[in-house]
Amino acid sequence: RIYRDKSENKTPYNLSNFVTLESNINYRSNQLIVDFLRKLRPNYIQQAVNNDSNLRPPLLIRFKGIADTSNRLQSALYASKKKLNEMDWRFEGLFPAAILFLTQKKRAEYLNFSNLENAFQYSDKNKLRELEDPLVDFLVSTLETSIEDFDKKKYAEVINRFGFYDMTSTTKELIYDIFVRLAKERRKFRVYDVLKIIFKLKAVSPLLKNLADFLNEDHKAGRDYYKKIYQIEYKEVYFFANSLKDSSFVKTQHSSKGNQFEKVLVVCTQSNWPDFNFDNFFSNLDQRINAESNISSPDLTRNLFYVSCSRAQKELAVLIDDSFSQRSIENLEKLFNHNVIYLDPKEG
Repeated sequence: RIYRDKSENKTPYNLSNFVTLESNINYRSNQLIVDFLRKLRPNYIQQAVNNDSNLRPPLLIRFKGIADTSNRLQSALYASKKKLNEMDWRFEGLFPAAILFLTQKKRAEYLNFSNLENAFQYSDKNKLRELEDPLVDFLVSTLETSIEDFDKKKYAEVINRFGFYDMTSTTKELIYDIFVRLAKERRKFRVYDVLKIIFKLKAVSPLLKNLADFLNEDHKAGRDYYKKIYQIEYKEVYFFANSLKDSSFVKTQHSSKGNQFEKVLVVCTQSNWPDFNFDNFFSNLDQRINAESNISSPDLTRNLFYVSCSRAQKELAVLIDDSFSQRSIENLEKLFNHNVIYLDPKEG
């Protein structure tokens, strides 16, 4: 398990009626990665289906510095990707290497929509991520999708989605001109500017009229963050919409569970969460690895690190920075058989 059980019922699980099912074959990862995973879970013995001797063993990348801001994180990732590109990794194109972050915040920084992410309070983050907010849902699910359809000349899809009516030649020309402009220039505008442009069509779209009425009302709960969203560059909405697609190879470590990728870069540049303390885990690595597994109170940090590393099919790299203690770093270097690359930000 990689999530804490927050239910009120803390009664230990009764396993007496359960049967243990052995799963001895790993159908995802090659032998080098399976050998590495065995170090994290010594009692869980697996055999790899294939053993490609041309692949590299798991690699630790140590960034000298602390990637605790957006600029520093980008520097660490730029240097890491540059080095991995020299080793035949690819982060663009068809089937790129996956990048797994510890937090949604760091993922948003990397994907360039951090201002949109930060517009929402922590308790309201799902309004963004699950498209539960009416404005965000419209921008992502309706507007961005319609612009994509417009580019593909799927005009009927756009008309049906907006419910356009009174389709005179003048109306059609106006719709066409507005979508041409948004398709070409929307990433140059603020969200407010894009809304002003698309609301020129609210007289022929019930959907747009209802949204405009909603935004014009005094919604006290949403007014503050709407003001923030209005001033955000629209390109952040574009980047956020792209991040939601199933084909995205940039994920959080939690959301990667169940996925697999040929090559995986696990980003560990923060050492402490409320439920996950990676510095404590790495600094007590032998003790934490060899501890008995407790289904009622699992080692969430160990489980999450194992899940993240086990997403790789062919090659694995883990990026750390100097936010970890010296003992943690020494234990990690030992875990990776001293297969370590050192990156100095001054050399980037």
